[in-house]
Amino acid sequence: MTSSIKKISWFAVSPVVTSAISFISLPILTYRLDAEDYGAFGLGIVFASLIAGVGSLGVMVYLGGQQLSDEQRGDGVKTAVFGAISGGLVVTVSVAIIWWAVRNWFPDLISVQVEMLTLIAIIGLCGAFNAVASDTMVHFGSARAYSVCTIAQALTFALTAYFVAFHWRADATALYAGAAAGAIAQSVLGMVSLRRHLHGRVSREAAIALWSVAKPTVAINYLDHLKTLMERWIISLTTNMHVLGLFFHSQQYRSIINLVTKVPVRGLWQTALSEAAEPRPKFRDMRAAWVGIDGLIFLAGIMFVLVGGELIGLLTHGKFSDAAPYAAVWMAITLAQNTGRPYVFVLIARGKAATFSNLSLKSNLVVFFGVPMALFVFGVWGVFVAIGAGALVTWILSRREALKVAEVEFADVRPAFLAAAVIASQLMISHFQPDLSARATLLFVALVGFLVGIVRNDAIRRFLSERITNRKPLKDRQVSKKGV
Repeated sequence: MTSSIKKISWFAVSPVVTSAISFISLPILTYRLDAEDYGAFGLGIVFASLIAGVGSLGVMVYLGGQQLSDEQRGDGVKTAVFGAISGGLVVTVSVAIIWWAVRNWFPDLISVQVEMLTLIAIIGLCGAFNAVASDTMVHFGSARAYSVCTIAQALTFALTAYFVAFHWRADATALYAGAAAGAIAQSVLGMVSLRRHLHGRVSREAAIALWSVAKPTVAINYLDHLKTLMERWIISLTTNMHVLGLFFHSQQYRSIINLVTKVPVRGLWQTALSEAAEPRPKFRDMRAAWVGIDGLIFLAGIMFVLVGGELIGLLTHGKFSDAAPYAAVWMAITLAQNTGRPYVFVLIARGKAATFSNLSLKSNLVVFFGVPMALFVFGVWGVFVAIGAGALVTWILSRREALKVAEVEFADVRPAFLAAAVIASQLMISHFQPDLSARATLLFVALVGFLVGIVRNDAIRRFLSERITNRKPLKDRQVSKKGV
């Protein structure tokens, strides 16, 4: 078994276990908590994201896009950790001031207690450090450590939220307490894992190099967090906290599918960069990973379209069944955002990380200004319209920049067609409203089609032949035999 397969296997442990923990804890927590509680948590947790945003210093991009010595890598990691913690403290004070200033605009936040504000600060500060630690572990291939950290976070969150909800307060406080405890557990284990990479010093040179990459990255993350705050605020004002809770709940399924699909990306990160650095990138190995990723997201989207209401209802005692259409469209949005991955890796592998960050910033500006307008025109669905427009802008700009530095032979437009198929399926099901037996039959057909497509895909068959069996393709073996 190759090192790539081992890394993928370890990275696979994390989403499988954390998803299992989420599915087990969901019916338990929703027995005590309602959509309104999740809506309040979804609105308040954005402020923690504003604090954690300083951890998005582009460590993985910085380390992967340059030829650095071990000393420079150590300096970069330690400088990033120092910047995340110190920056997080500054932003914590700023967020506290913002919270106090806008509290009257958010009626549901006026009654928030001091302990909840403290929990939000803890979540944000630990999140800033965890972002740096996770990027560092992924870059250096520390798959086992990464899995342990994320599993500890999910397990601690579930146990703490359960204890608070059943033995203290059955409201959003349980979710805040769980998130804070999980963030602390992940930070402690992350620090243990990072010790061997903190052999450098906090240097001015590393700070300048990191900041050159981080400026657009941090701006992108803060635009995203402010966009999230704005969209949830508008949803809470134009509808109610129940609808916001459904919308926030649907995003959790997107987070779960992202955890699963990022496994091969993390495990094959160095492979992707190596293939992207070729004169005419064909992404022979990454094609197999991307086919599986896109197929899994598409299957999840079809599942939410056909039987999502019933499945979510079983998990949440019927309280969140109406979140299924949102979850289905989130799958389509995720597919749309995956379009153009080859161009992104080409830019990073050729030292154009700053270029990619700048074009991502432009895309996020489109989403940031598009969300409020789309929300008032299309309601909750306007969020998806604006994010879809941002994905299109990212694809156009990244393709244009990548083709300036390389002749990319693999465009990878499959995700766009699959996204359109999910949305079309949702519209047809909403219009015709077939019964459960018909929808279950359609889901079975989709599952069979997915499995047949995976088995018959040439890229996946070649990948498995070369990587798992450690044997040459048949044609190469025949040539070698003739040569002998």
